[in-house]
Amino acid sequence: MLEAEFRARFELWRAGLAKDPDTDFDPTEPAPDLQEWLYETYCNHGEVPSGQFAPLVYARRLALVSRALAAVNVTYAASGRPPLDPPLTPTVDASTGTIMVAEQPVHALDKAGVAVEVADGFQCYVMDTQWFVWPLCPRHGTGAHPELIGGAAVWHCSAENHILGPVVA
Repeated sequence: MLEAEFRARFELWRAGLAKDPDTDFDPTEPAPDLQEWLYETYCNHGEVPSGQFAPLVYARRLALVSRALAAVNVTYAASGRPPLDPPLTPTVDASTGTIMVAEQPVHALDKAGVAVEVADGFQCYVMDTQWFVWPLCPRHGTGAHPELIGGAAVWHCSAENHILGPVVA
């Protein structure tokens, strides 16, 4: 099969995933790491139907969540606090296995999107179990929030609309 034909078949498969109600992420999301993973998966497994694709999605999501959670925990510990262990649980209602960080579902499948959702779950877990806001903007003393800005996962201070730094270094 020619490369152009192979690429065209990949695009059709990806478009089919986007229309499938069992796909719980956006396969057309332009994040390069997601698109590379989808193409690599297609090259290795072919036109996998969504039901058989679900375990691959779950495995990727779990790996990304685990890495992001470890990185957020390092940042948290660097603020002088002992590391936390928020629960990671798969939901049973999603065919592709959405993972919960504390009570925050992670639907993303790209590194930056996962980092934002994990940081949000971690931040809620800190508030619920430790009873304080983290992280604080050093300039304003207000809580920063994880956001996806320009394709990057960052801690954002809304007091003066500025970025404190990356969620995951």
